[in-house]
Amino acid sequence: MVDFLKVRASYGVVGNDRAIGNYRYLYLPDTYVAGATGYNFGVNVTANLPGIAEGKIGNPIITWETSYKQNYGLDIGLLKNRMTINLDVFFEHRVGILSTSNSDPGYNAMSLPVLNLGKVDNSGTELTLKWRDKIDKINYFVNMNLSYTKNKIIYQDEVLSPYEYQWRTGRQVGQNFGKEWIGFYSVGMTDNGKPVVVPDNIKPGDNVYRDLNEDGKIDKMDDTAIGYPNYPTLNGGITLGFNYKGFSFSMMWAGATMTSRLLQETFREPLGGSNNRSLMQIQYDNRWTPETAATATYPRASFDSKGYNYGYDSDLWLKDASYIRLKTIEVSQNLNLPFFKKMGISQFRVFGNAYNLFTFDYLKFADPETQTSSRPTYPTMRIVNAGLNISF
Repeated sequence: MVDFLKVRASYGVVGNDRAIGNYRYLYLPDTYVAGATGYNFGVNVTANLPGIAEGKIGNPIITWETSYKQNYGLDIGLLKNRMTINLDVFFEHRVGILSTSNSDPGYNAMSLPVLNLGKVDNSGTELTLKWRDKIDKINYFVNMNLSYTKNKIIYQDEVLSPYEYQWRTGRQVGQNFGKEWIGFYSVGMTDNGKPVVVPDNIKPGDNVYRDLNEDGKIDKMDDTAIGYPNYPTLNGGITLGFNYKGFSFSMMWAGATMTSRLLQETFREPLGGSNNRSLMQIQYDNRWTPETAATATYPRASFDSKGYNYGYDSDLWLKDASYIRLKTIEVSQNLNLPFFKKMGISQFRVFGNAYNLFTFDYLKFADPETQTSSRPTYPTMRIVNAGLNISF
């Protein structure tokens, strides 16, 4: 039986004046003092004199980005409101996104201004289910949420490649691009029956990439969309708990999927580009050798082939960043002992809680919610607390 029903709909237009780089006022030109360069004046004068020159042209018609938002929702209460369902579907059309022109010919005397160029469509669905009930003297609850969001680049002033598989337009924001990895080289290796394209100095255990445009060489024209963006498309969580005679328990799990992490810098390249950085254990244990050829996930260890094996973004370095994490868990007990009242204590609560206690993921060697590069990022901390809460 339906106890409650509510239908919602909304439409709105929102502006966003986010900053681009260090340019606070995009409608004003930036000026600078030309130090080492400048101009010379007069006849037979070779020395340049510093002066003030125009750097980036201002844009007098700049305006904020505009988002046209629609939201349609449904709220339902069932079984004497023990179960509630909230469903939302949203659409967003963003226009005038601030960006610089990608079709800058490059021979202007100054940098082009920031323009209202981009167009992106966003859409998604959010579902929340809640159940609250009691069995005898036990009160319990279970809440679940699930969200699916996706976007699509409609326009970004892209200089289109002759190969459609390289176009960013029409794909998601933050889509990873790189080469399709075929495998580690072995003598007689083919790509679905076709000869593979490899450099002359290739050796067993080196990476082999797909020649997508079939021009007989591996270069930037073979890059294509690979995997998912960094942010997850599908998120979810569940919270549950109960209380009984002053004892309470609650926990929250969260997870995400349809997301990828492209290994970069030291996460990808053993010893780094300068050969004096760290060597991760997995890079040593999982490297290709004749004995580990069937199970290796890293190419052979060689300084000679580092540029070819590690220098290209490819789906070999693209990892599934899906995860399920126990975000919080807490237990507590309220103690109501007779002598507490004599001491003026109105509440005596013993509790223990923990955050980020367990994580189940495919990435293993790095936190799935952080970037896989050497950029300094404070890690997700596992925290365990215990304490007393006393009220007088």
